[in-house]
Amino acid sequence: MSIGIVRHTIVGALLFVTSTHVPGLVSAQTTTLPLSAANVHWGYFSKTLDPVLTVASGTEVVVEMATHHACDDWDKMIMGDAAMEEIYTWTGDIVGEEFRGASGGGDGVHILTGPIFVEDAEPGDILKVEILDLQPRPNQDGKTFGSNAAAWWGFQARVNKADNTPFYAGSFSDTPTQNDEIVTIYEIVEENGQSFAVPSYQFEWPIMTDPNGVERDYIAYPGTCVPHDTHSITIPSSDVTDMGWTKAGAITYYDNVFKAKIPINYHVGCMGLAPASHDFVDSIPPMPTGGNLDNKRIGVGTTMYYPVEVAGGLISMGDAHAAQGDSELDGTGIETSITGKFKLTVIKQEDFTASQAVLDFPLGETATDWIIHVLMQQQKIHLHKPASF
Repeated sequence: MSIGIVRHTIVGALLFVTSTHVPGLVSAQTTTLPLSAANVHWGYFSKTLDPVLTVASGTEVVVEMATHHACDDWDKMIMGDAAMEEIYTWTGDIVGEEFRGASGGGDGVHILTGPIFVEDAEPGDILKVEILDLQPRPNQDGKTFGSNAAAWWGFQARVNKADNTPFYAGSFSDTPTQNDEIVTIYEIVEENGQSFAVPSYQFEWPIMTDPNGVERDYIAYPGTCVPHDTHSITIPSSDVTDMGWTKAGAITYYDNVFKAKIPINYHVGCMGLAPASHDFVDSIPPMPTGGNLDNKRIGVGTTMYYPVEVAGGLISMGDAHAAQGDSELDGTGIETSITGKFKLTVIKQEDFTASQAVLDFPLGETATDWIIHVLMQQQKIHLHKPASF
């Protein structure tokens, strides 16, 4: 996927290429979609899902979203949050959200809140989504954390390490006893009125066995819970081990990490509408109807335009990031749970402008830019477009 950024002020040829409530977010005119196991689906978009919320066009909706990396540290990102615990509980007898991925077997990873049915949205229309606010979801101690995984799908896995040996990823790289994947846990801190993500600690991905007896020796199946050891001043709870998670040996930690300060830019990594093409679609590849765009510009002040393919649109959202560059270069952004406020408005076909009539991809708009998402491989494209849409 390529992303083209064009300024409103440039005129040129038009080209298209195929519940923790946060104060201030809720008003009398706002509908809230709280986080719960019943209100999320894990790793897929589907036109077959019953909507968990139905709203009129023009409604402002507060949506709570859970990160799919929260169980990298249960104590910091889940414990004491009833909704997060409900989603992530996985024992030998209970799985909070058992169907994960388009096949149900873990082939998609994102926890998506929804779908939301928007009245009067019909195939051929456009759903306009204005991002009004995004706020972090604090834990029971009032702190917010996030996770970054330097994983087997990142850039570092495509090149040799400094010692010229390959990047190993457990059974994925046919080296079940060797794994170079590293997870960094960040804390979100405030300093002089600005928010930053600061590394708290790192750990090497361990060999684990889930409560059903399946060994997991690299970052793969969504919702894997790490049974942490005591390290530095941290004494973990027994919650994860009590569910039945075990590991082959002690985890290697790096507690004295460089305290870099990464400016916070909350954005929604995976938001889109159910496609008409299949009953279930993996949440990882982006789609003409949106999905996993992982674009740091899809934050507060951005308006997204999604082509509607099924009645009601069926919009779902999740995979929030505290920060990210122009890609998830090492594997992920700084994955965190957030609460967002969105205005959902249907644009009917009969009201389309000439540009809207040919929209067949997820388009973003800010005060100064159009954000063009081009679904293609190994190519970049630079586009100019008129100032109106």
